[in-house]
Amino acid sequence: MKYYLLRESTDLKITGHFPQSIDAKHNCHVWDEPNFIEHHELIPIDFEPIVSNAILHNKAKLTDIISTSGIGFTRKLLVSNKLKSIIRDSADKLDVQFFKSHILYKEQIIDDYWIVYCNKSFSEFINLHKSTVKIRKRKPEGGTYLENIFFENYYS
Repeated sequence: MKYYLLRESTDLKITGHFPQSIDAKHNCHVWDEPNFIEHHELIPIDFEPIVSNAILHNKAKLTDIISTSGIGFTRKLLVSNKLKSIIRDSADKLDVQFFKSHILYKEQIIDDYWIVYCNKSFSEFINLHKSTVKIRKRKPEGGTYLENIFFENYYS
């Protein structure tokens, strides 16, 4: 199985502004509302959580991953319908959930964005015994070489 790392771009030619999100509209009192998405992590959610809506900088460009910061988006991606479809179709069983989260951009509501909520820690997705991990080490005489590392568990 192949694994991919998805993350926001910091390239202003791609994003227009970094981060693209400059604020968020919270749809509840974030500290007191138990159904706010930030109060849940690494377990399946069996209800429709209350989410925040990213407010984008006027110079930001609409990309498939929106760079966000702050409460409502902690350790979560904000992705387009297109990327959501790719993620959902990429595996038979994927331990993520998607929750609609429109964005506010140039006084418009863009409603085809989703928060990606992960049900597992990333380490639970990786089979260490079937993985090849390499590190680059320095040679005393200069230059570098690759060395394989083997793990028995996540703590060794």
